[in-house]
Amino acid sequence: MASVTVRLRNTASGVLSAPVTVQYEIGITHGQQLTRTNIGPTGPLVASGPIVTTRDGQVFENLDIAGYLDVRHDVTLSNCQIVGSLDQGNAAYTIKHQRDLGRKLTLRNCRIITRSPNTKSLASWGNGQTDATDTLFLGGTDNVYLKPGTAPATGFAHTFTRCWFGDVQRYPGSHSDCVQVDGGIGGVLLDRCSINSFSLQTGEDPTTAQASVDSRASGGLILTYQSSVPDQIRRVHLVDSYLDGGNYTLDTAPPDGPLPTDVVLTGNTFGLHHTYGPIHTASGQTTQNNTWAMSGVTTTGRVVVAGQPVE
Repeated sequence: MASVTVRLRNTASGVLSAPVTVQYEIGITHGQQLTRTNIGPTGPLVASGPIVTTRDGQVFENLDIAGYLDVRHDVTLSNCQIVGSLDQGNAAYTIKHQRDLGRKLTLRNCRIITRSPNTKSLASWGNGQTDATDTLFLGGTDNVYLKPGTAPATGFAHTFTRCWFGDVQRYPGSHSDCVQVDGGIGGVLLDRCSINSFSLQTGEDPTTAQASVDSRASGGLILTYQSSVPDQIRRVHLVDSYLDGGNYTLDTAPPDGPLPTDVVLTGNTFGLHHTYGPIHTASGQTTQNNTWAMSGVTTTGRVVVAGQPVE
């Protein structure tokens, strides 16, 4: 697909409807409270082609973007949707944010839909930063693929607050995750998120492409290493979130390379679906107050009770 540069005013808003007043639940204190409908864009959206940023400080509002967003500058999307195309290959991304420019992507009340199973919804490596709030990431081989470079002066390179991840897709030989951190020291925070590691067959969004016959993705949140450059992962915090599905739903112990440090997993709840287990961690990582979200029998045959610690 040819790259299209869209030049807009500093604020690009829908002109066919009145300004949208976004009203969401402001009392969301845990990822279990997130749904597909209580976050994301609302109101009429104005159609747009693919966007390649042109300068720092651009703000795009109330747009329905077809294709992709190429982040080359500091940019904010507010109350927007991006829908990828079916023919995007594995070198394409619905949000391309891997240039080593130290730029910041801000997402507020957005929906990112990746339709091709070869494509990642958000791919970011290098010194770029992300701040996503009340945003849905749907479809793709990975909803989010991160390899953060140097850490910012304060906080985390990538922060996701009250975000919903799911409908991951598969194709033969793929390794699909809702959130994959593949090395990097910049830090990742997921706060009050909902991470649903299922293929389309158990998802609900018909706009994503048909997945393969596999019924489950590889993981909800997984820490890995780029095989050619084992890079120790530092600072991955997952707090007050809901997770379900995957092989290991939460896997923070890569089989090779240095073990991640400053990994904090606290206050999270888990659904009943997984292939091997809910949590696979390494020594020295902080895991506390993680419990089952519901009572029942897990897919591995274990009887659990809501509120019971996950081990």
